[in-house]
Amino acid sequence: MKEHGIKQKMNKEIKKVSNLYEIEIRVNFEEHEMEETIQEKIKTIQEYKKMIYKMRKLENKITHRQEIERHIEKRYNNFAKSKSNNNGTD
Repeated sequence: MKEHGIKQKMNKEIKKVSNLYEIEIRVNFEEHEMEETIQEKIKTIQEYKKMIYKMRKLENKITHRQEIERHIEKRYNNFAKSKSNNNGTD
C-alpha cells in the first residue's frame, strides 16, 4: 500500500514538471512493476533531468547576454545623447 502511494506521488510530480516545462515526459510508474523496469524508468527520468538542466542553463545564458546587450545599447545611447548636447554648447 505504501509503495502505491509513493508511485502515485512520483507520477504526480512527473506530471507537474511536464506541465511546468511544457514537455511530454513519458514515464509513469505502475503498481507491481519489476525492479528492472523501475530502474529503467529512473534512468529515463535522469535523462529528462539533464535535458531540463541544459535547457535552463541555455535560457539563463541567453537572458544574461540580452541584459548585457541592453546595457551596452543604453550606454551607447547615453553617450550619443551627451555628445549631441555638448556639440550645441561648444
